[in-house]
Amino acid sequence: MQKILLYEQVSEIEPFVSKRACTLLHRPQLESFIGIDKFNLVVFNWYDLHSRMKKSPQVAICFDSDDIFFLCENEEALAMVKKIIAEQTQEQPLSNEELLYHFFMRLLRNDVNYLNDYEMLITEIEDRMVAGLQKDYLTKIISYRKDLLRLKRYYEQLGFVFEELTANENSLLSANGVQLCNILSRRTDRLFASAVNLRDYIAQVLDAYQSQLDYHQNNLMKIFTVVTTIFLPLTLLVGWYGMNFDMPELHSAYSYPIVIAVSAFIVAALIIVFKKKKWM
Repeated sequence: MQKILLYEQVSEIEPFVSKRACTLLHRPQLESFIGIDKFNLVVFNWYDLHSRMKKSPQVAICFDSDDIFFLCENEEALAMVKKIIAEQTQEQPLSNEELLYHFFMRLLRNDVNYLNDYEMLITEIEDRMVAGLQKDYLTKIISYRKDLLRLKRYYEQLGFVFEELTANENSLLSANGVQLCNILSRRTDRLFASAVNLRDYIAQVLDAYQSQLDYHQNNLMKIFTVVTTIFLPLTLLVGWYGMNFDMPELHSAYSYPIVIAVSAFIVAALIIVFKKKKWM
């Protein structure tokens, strides 16, 4: 028997599973994989690559040698599972092992292309950042990091499930079923490695963005420092001749032009020195 239900309909499958399995299914928190006697329970949080859902709905798959049941946390996950099962069984009926294999293969079908497109997006962000054509880099980078973290966790949990199925400790799966789970495990490992590499890549882009910000800030501070240094001697002159003393040079007819000339000379000399040292 193959059946797709919501979590609240779990009582409908109780006649077909053992009492111990029923007890497990009524737990508020289910482990990713439980294998007892001739019964396996697989639990994972479904991550829709094309959805912006903040919470990934949970899907549980209970199966033994005769029956397989899909339990979904919400209506969206239920519709997704029904669609996939209908696609896989429309040509011919599948055994439980084959259905399990084709279900997960369908879930992971376009993930490689999705990750490749994601890499192109990150590369485009990096190019535009270097060229200075875009300003909201930080928002996009943080958004990409969150998405890739969810994706990494998604592949991580699936990898754990497939490893446990491949181990086949309760001997529920046939040799062919173990081989199919091994294929799924290797595929998930590659996807997990790609997601980790993309997270490393986005971290490098973030570091490059931070370095670019630091570079611009340093240039700005250098400009302020140069301007301050140029006008510091003039500030000294203002302070000196602003004192309330009777200075002899103030009575000369040439004192004012001389002060102007000295000030201009100081500014010009400092500008020449800074340009030679490439500080300007």
